[in-house]
Amino acid sequence: MAMKFKSKMSFSEKHEVKEHQFPPCQERFNYITVMMTIGFMNPYSANPKLRFIGIACTLVVTIPLMFMIVFDIWRCWMRRDIFNIIRHSTIAGPLAGTYVKMLIMFVKRDNVKYMLDEINSDFEAYNNLPTHYKDLAVDHIKNIVFFTKGIWGGTISICAISFPSLPIIFTVYSYYMDDKPVVYMVHEVVVPFMKPEARFESPLYDILFIYEVSLVMICLVNYTGFDGFFGLVTGHACLKMDMYCQRLEDAFRAGREEMWKEVVGFIEDQKKLFRYTEIIQDTFNVWLGTIGVCTMIQIGSLLYHVFAGFGFDLKYFMFSITTVVHIFLPCYYSSKVKSTSEHTATRIYCSGWEGARSPRAWRVMPFLLARAQVPKRITAFYMFEYGMEFFAFILRTSYSTYTLLRS
Repeated sequence: MAMKFKSKMSFSEKHEVKEHQFPPCQERFNYITVMMTIGFMNPYSANPKLRFIGIACTLVVTIPLMFMIVFDIWRCWMRRDIFNIIRHSTIAGPLAGTYVKMLIMFVKRDNVKYMLDEINSDFEAYNNLPTHYKDLAVDHIKNIVFFTKGIWGGTISICAISFPSLPIIFTVYSYYMDDKPVVYMVHEVVVPFMKPEARFESPLYDILFIYEVSLVMICLVNYTGFDGFFGLVTGHACLKMDMYCQRLEDAFRAGREEMWKEVVGFIEDQKKLFRYTEIIQDTFNVWLGTIGVCTMIQIGSLLYHVFAGFGFDLKYFMFSITTVVHIFLPCYYSSKVKSTSEHTATRIYCSGWEGARSPRAWRVMPFLLARAQVPKRITAFYMFEYGMEFFAFILRTSYSTYTLLRS
């Protein structure tokens, strides 16, 4: 977004401009881009062939556990062990989801690069703007960091760490306190073609534990990078809208020639925002639909696992909370994009155009207002609008799933 302002600033204001500088998003949001790089999702990290090979190798690493889970699910089905079928499915689903995300970021790599380039271009332009624009950008960036790093990064990290740490704690406690010590696994699964007790014996137990911990780390990297990136690009969309609304308000306080130039600049920025949100929609459309459907089942299954009378499991309780946060944040981000877009119509109307005394500005205002009346929405499968109402619908459906499983 090339925003150039020629408005005169005082010496003190010029000095204050230096307070905020905006480095590229690879530096400012390195906790996201580093995870994207490790997870083969960063379009700048390697050429497409190397990324595809990395994704394929990661998939090969996961196949043994997925095979063991599918094999154990079949055995559980034969003896009608619904509890363990649900326990395995709650792990297999998110693990398979990591590769859906990798493939989406690989197939849509041009879109991802476009969004990163757009953010970097905007940040570079923000470095040359007056102080009040920088303050607005800083507020939005703090909000993005709070949700992507504080809320999501903290939640997924605690959940991921609990899977290996709790079994270690329980195993150590059992070793010192029980007459017959019991060992605990990250995820208990029967190894095919071996006795069920064999998985608790060394060295098989040690190999399985290290192997499952490595898969937990793969999930942590993938979910932190991908979901954090969605929060970043949607948060930046809201920033772009607030920026060009502020630009229009400042335009009507400028001279006639400068005012018209800034009005045209506002229109160009608005068109870039429309293109940017279309890229977001095209990139995340399939993922939003997939997690919307899967989360309805996942939350209900986890509630059944935690509260169905088989003993309280702290690990899966934390997993349940993480799953709720995992669907809440995309709904919140999408709702924020829509509400900010809706508010632009009000801001355009209240931008001070009536005092501009410019017939050209008055003639263009109906078109600006008419276009702003159509808010930007983010949908799943181009059918279901994401937002807080959709989040409430998912929770209601998940509870219905839980009730159905209990019956």
